[in-house]
Amino acid sequence: MTTNNAPLKKQAGSAVIEFPFVVFALMVVLWGLVAAYRLFNLQTQLDNVTYNLVNAVSLTQLKPDQASNGLPNSLKNQLLVLAERYLPHNIDPGNIGLSLESRVFNTAASNWEYKHIHAGINCQSDTPPIEKLKALIVEGSGDPALDGRPSTLVQLTLCVNTPFDYKRLDLPKTLSSSSAVIGKHYG
Repeated sequence: MTTNNAPLKKQAGSAVIEFPFVVFALMVVLWGLVAAYRLFNLQTQLDNVTYNLVNAVSLTQLKPDQASNGLPNSLKNQLLVLAERYLPHNIDPGNIGLSLESRVFNTAASNWEYKHIHAGINCQSDTPPIEKLKALIVEGSGDPALDGRPSTLVQLTLCVNTPFDYKRLDLPKTLSSSSAVIGKHYG
């Protein structure tokens, strides 16, 4: 009985040559998936921090006055410290920025006051400025929580320069998140 082993030997040799290319291709795909996961995870954390910060600001007593016009200037440094604590530790504090806008009703002057503060890196965002969101402001005529007082509107934009340095992937270098919250006016 004679068998022809020649075709089996040719296939064994081609498998040895193809295997490193297949492994390399799988490693490149895996590397790309890990990079995308890290970016999406950072964006999710950024969204959560932004909402929590703007919610905390909206619950404070934003009262219009001549000195602070609703938002004290010292608030920006406190917000940057909180953002730094809640974001991943591999983000340098110098790579975090925020933009906080508020519309507060001044009951003494019977008008709306606008305030904008900025801290950290420059946040360029595609979100509309708070002036375009003023239709969201609730007048408190029928809401027992507001008791006849108008609400405040607060918008926070938080941005970070990403700490990831993937030279071969064209990933965004800056991520940003905006959140707007309607808060009670304590006037």
